[in-house]
Amino acid sequence: MATVSVGAPTATSAATDRARLRLAAGAPLGAGSAGAVGADLSPRVRRALAVATDVGAPLLPALDAAAAAEDDAARAVRAVTVATAQARTVAAGLVLAPALLVPVIGGLAGADVGAFYAGGVGRAVLAVGGALLAVGGWVARVLVGRARRAGTSGPDAGLEEAVELVATALGGGAGPAAALRAVAERSDGPPARHAPLLRALALALDLGTDPAGPARAAGGGAGRLAAALGLADEVGAPVGPVLRRLAADLRAAELTRVLVAAERLPAQLTVPATLLLLPASVLLIAAPLIDAGLRAVVA
Repeated sequence: MATVSVGAPTATSAATDRARLRLAAGAPLGAGSAGAVGADLSPRVRRALAVATDVGAPLLPALDAAAAAEDDAARAVRAVTVATAQARTVAAGLVLAPALLVPVIGGLAGADVGAFYAGGVGRAVLAVGGALLAVGGWVARVLVGRARRAGTSGPDAGLEEAVELVATALGGGAGPAAALRAVAERSDGPPARHAPLLRALALALDLGTDPAGPARAAGGGAGRLAAALGLADEVGAPVGPVLRRLAADLRAAELTRVLVAAERLPAQLTVPATLLLLPASVLLIAAPLIDAGLRAVVA
């Protein structure tokens, strides 16, 4: 799933709105092909407009389809942000706790924190505690990043956009094989990884063979794509609406993977929190207090 910023409307979304208004009014986007204009548009919207321009498909539906897909991606990002907020806050709090609490608690307890950490024992404690915090923070960031990238992994990553672009090319009057080749030749970004599959499906349609053959090696949603193309070719039915539906289903599956990963994240973060971050916080906070107590007893 594409990365989309969360929060206030971005310059990219404003550019999409401007492009939509110009297209709705029948005004050109600018000089040159659609792929060469709109530098402020998102890469996905530019790819959709480029494919539509290549095959002579209507630009406004292509832009709307790409923008709707980006809205789905934005909802997924927001869902992950909300689902992981508590876990990320706890992890960040444990990382920052020693720096915030050691001076305060040390001052309340009358411990000379600076002198303790300037000594040999204090430096050793600081090294061990700092190492635990660094490793724990790194593990937490890796887990959060993995949850956010859950929708961009697997055999279907980028396939939904490729399918959407094929549907856009079909809307311009291109045949299924020509539409597959147009997307395979024009695509960059996430859909580019599926270019060999699209070319193989196009060749199968040209030869009149079963498109399911090339899709078996790819797995995942490629099987549904091949089945839809094969049946449409057999009965002579338009396949564009089916591909739009397939692209939406693939986006929904990506969202499900992301949400499942986000729901697992709090439990996963308990490992670095309890084994690394919490011991480091306790060590760095308690060590100067224990040292001050022992010195008071000895004195």
